[in-house]
Amino acid sequence: MKLTITVTAEDIRLGRPGDPYRCPITLAVLRHPSFKDKEVATSCYFLVTNFCGVYRLPPEAISFTKAFDTAMKVKPLSFEIEVPE
Repeated sequence: MKLTITVTAEDIRLGRPGDPYRCPITLAVLRHPSFKDKEVATSCYFLVTNFCGVYRLPPEAISFTKAFDTAMKVKPLSFEIEVPE
């Protein structure tokens, strides 16, 4: 099943560079109904959850995370990840 993850300006504002639990992508994933009340962390290349496992982020999300973690300006984005049903 493909899920669309949307990172908003609010996620970016609330995010913390270098913190896998406060990354804007993590905050966006936690808003998705499939991940409510789950533990989620984002590394530079992977999304890690205690619910669905470990998933490689798409290139645009990897670029976003690298830029955010090095204090570069980033914009909201959407991307898809594949998770088991």
